Amino acid sequence: MTIAETQINAIGWSITITILQIILKSLQLHIKNNSD
Repeated sequence: MTIAETQINAIGWSITITILQIILKSLQLHIKNNSD
């Protein structure tokens, strides 16, 4: 793997992790709202 490929891979992972965190936060809010 070249340096460029490694950087693209790292960017892809950071985007994926960010999206997963947003989904988890929205799910947690949804669960809190339903439990009230």
